[in-house]
Amino acid sequence: MRTLRVGVIGCGVIAPTHAKSFLLQKDVELTWACDLVAPRAEALCTAHGTRQATTDLNVVLDDASVDAVTICTDHASHAPIAEAALAAGKHVLCEKALASSTDGLNRMTEAGHRHPGLVFGGVFQHRFSPVNRALRDLLAEGVFGTMLTLSTDLHCWRAPAYYEKDPWRGTWEREGGSVLINQALHFIDMLLWLGGGASRIAGSYANRTHGSVMETEDTATASLVFNDGARG
Repeated sequence: MRTLRVGVIGCGVIAPTHAKSFLLQKDVELTWACDLVAPRAEALCTAHGTRQATTDLNVVLDDASVDAVTICTDHASHAPIAEAALAAGKHVLCEKALASSTDGLNRMTEAGHRHPGLVFGGVFQHRFSPVNRALRDLLAEGVFGTMLTLSTDLHCWRAPAYYEKDPWRGTWEREGGSVLINQALHFIDMLLWLGGGASRIAGSYANRTHGSVMETEDTATASLVFNDGARG
């Protein structure tokens, strides 16, 4: 099997996790580290042996030796970067949340459909946990009988410094939300994935304690009706 050459786009908090994961594969080589802040890209190069660093996305996309990119930037930039990368013939792995808006998500999905020969995926790693996959199989087989309810409940804390670190965090325009599409996203995804999808939802959200550092929600609740009639 030939070596898969990958460029890392965005070298902030989550990028080292992507780099380490790729380097666990014997047939993957990190070719580029790209970030608008040059020291971040250079730091990823130094720490993980990426061959080259740049602040220009087009340099990575124009490199014919690059097979794939992994997107680790702010939410609002995910859609345009994914579209550009797919158009350039690169496979794409995109960090959650896939987009900051429904429009952005639709554009990404349509771009993926236009390039069926390329892999376009999002990072929803909990779907690959052996325990979760076994549980989903058991539910699908009806081992537990009729499913009545499913629920998920997340309690976590993000200090103000988390939102003050980067200007895009906690904004509707660039993050698109907070607890629902950032902190709790994997839990919500597992709820929907295990439950087989929802047909109806009603909910509410609020910013109860973080109004001085963010405009998005820090609290949310929802009630769901799943496709098979179960409640959530």
